[in-house]
Amino acid sequence: MLMLAGTDRLDKPLTIGQMQGKFQLVLLPMAGHAVHEDEAVAAANHIRTFLQRFRVGEPPLVVPRPVTGLKPVLPVVAGPFHKP
Repeated sequence: MLMLAGTDRLDKPLTIGQMQGKFQLVLLPMAGHAVHEDEAVAAANHIRTFLQRFRVGEPPLVVPRPVTGLKPVLPVVAGPFHKP
């Protein structure tokens, strides 16, 4: 995540990287040079949302394994095109 007060210093490589989705751009136009001090609440909210989205600091998700010994359930075709 890149937090900026404005896009005046956003050069061509950064613009291309943002358009390719390599990082998230957050603009805080009311902030000055020290974004985290000038807009502390907004900066904290954006950082919190970023951390929650990517589950930073949380335990990894556990994907349950399929139970062994059970027959697979096959889908049943139904509807107007079904011919028994």
